[in-house]
Amino acid sequence: MSATVTLPPLNTPRKWPQGWVITIPDEVARVIGVAEGSQGLLHPRRGSLEIEILPPLSPAQMAEFDEIFEESKEVLMELQRRGD
Repeated sequence: MSATVTLPPLNTPRKWPQGWVITIPDEVARVIGVAEGSQGLLHPRRGSLEIEILPPLSPAQMAEFDEIFEESKEVLMELQRRGD
C-alpha cells in the first residue's frame, strides 16, 4: 500500500546523539497502526534509515516529567546560562 503524506512544516527532524527525532503525523500513525502523537527515532544505517517508534507519554508520565522539570528548572537554567 502506498500513500502520499505531506509533513507539516513544523515537523523538522530534531538532532539527537544517535540520529534524529520526528513527530509522526497523525495520518501516518493511523496508516501504520500506532498511537497518534508517537515519536519516530531515525537511526542512520549504511544506505538507509531505520525508525524506532516511541508511543506518546501517558498522563502519569507527563505529570512526573513536569514535576521533575519544575524541581530542576533553576539548575537547568543555570547550566544553560553557563553554556554547560
